[in-house]
Amino acid sequence: MINMTKILIFLGLILGSGLNALAATNAHDLAKHSMFNAIKISPKGDFLAATYPYKNHKRLAIINKSNQKVVCNFFFGEEESVMEFWWANEERVVMTISTQSGQYATPFLTGELFSGNADCSSKIQLFGVRNKDYSGAQVESLLMDERDNILISSNLEKKQYSNLYKVNIYTGKRQLIEKAKFENASIFLDNNDQWRVSQSMKTERKGLLKSEGAGEIITYIRESNVDQNAWKALSLSNMVRTSSTGSSNVIGFSADNQFIFTSDNIEKSTLGIYRIKLSTGERELMYRNDIVDAQPFINVYTSETGKRIREVVGAIIHNGRPEVIFFDENSELAKEYRGLQRAFPNDYLHITSKTADNKSWVIESYSDVNPGKFYLYDRETKKVSFLTASRPWIDEQKMSHKTPINFVTRDGLTIHGYLTIPLGAKAENLPLIIPEFNPEVRHSTIKQLTGE
Repeated sequence: MINMTKILIFLGLILGSGLNALAATNAHDLAKHSMFNAIKISPKGDFLAATYPYKNHKRLAIINKSNQKVVCNFFFGEEESVMEFWWANEERVVMTISTQSGQYATPFLTGELFSGNADCSSKIQLFGVRNKDYSGAQVESLLMDERDNILISSNLEKKQYSNLYKVNIYTGKRQLIEKAKFENASIFLDNNDQWRVSQSMKTERKGLLKSEGAGEIITYIRESNVDQNAWKALSLSNMVRTSSTGSSNVIGFSADNQFIFTSDNIEKSTLGIYRIKLSTGERELMYRNDIVDAQPFINVYTSETGKRIREVVGAIIHNGRPEVIFFDENSELAKEYRGLQRAFPNDYLHITSKTADNKSWVIESYSDVNPGKFYLYDRETKKVSFLTASRPWIDEQKMSHKTPINFVTRDGLTIHGYLTIPLGAKAENLPLIIPEFNPEVRHSTIKQLTGE
């Protein structure tokens, strides 16, 4: 079992706050920022990377898993936080940053990319204004089978057109891979890192008011990227009034790259997940819930050839409580995930990262009374080891559960909400019930505030 006490103490000294596991007895304890925001394991399993708050920004700590010591910390300006981060290979991390004013201000991504070694040496900016790149960029692929490179997209050369670039994560050297053919187009790479799908937002405004959403979204596909002009339109969504017409957005590929998956609410008000066969355009509904939107459950792993696979394998809904629906409940992943769920029957489980050999997973569990705990799962021994809690001062035993409720109004509208009863109190003569009109909201904000 991995014990992160020393790490917590070390970071606690950095933060200037004690780490006593105090029961949540007041609003201050509930509103305090998490000790850790995210934890990811390196491809070979030698290191853990974890973001944590420091004063008015977030830093990234690199932790040696074997001796449980903090190796170093990545940090930038006083109001610049490490936001997203990825292990690009065993020794190097890629990061995005955000800016904010004050600890509680909403952060804004700067579009800059940085990289550095696991000992925090050789930190360089890969893309951004400090390199005189007056545009933003985003990571499209980590190219796990190419140790030194990643793929990024940016509209650096022409404002409305995002091109695809290969960037060396050690030198920052950049190579143009392909120019965008369509304006305001998103880039979707298949699991062979080939640009196969684009969704283009047209900006034509004829006959439209400035206050109205403009144009159309057209989804383009191609069989391969050998012929860069072999695009064909697959579908079109009129985005003039999104609330009435709905939208369709690409969310990923199947492992064999024969299908794409879309999130779609054109036919009904809630988002469903569809599968489209690229060779024929045949469209199949995989899952939809009549009450709440379905979000994709994506299985990320490294293939035997070294490719990083991102496969849409199911849906996540928040209809009262979070639930995972697998498209194939007999798959190896589904069976293993269900087994883990039996060990954490009251929590939602999120797989944050995996080693390249898929033998070790970092798992985060959370619920209405658990603001977040991290575990290391050994797939060979089936052993789950506790890593740390995001808010160790919260005592789950002293927290009250939120019970999903619903009621029908006089005009026939069903209202969904949650009822929290103080510990030891009876469910009678309660002072107030505040319904939540979007059942998904509660679980997206669990980590900010839990019921006491």
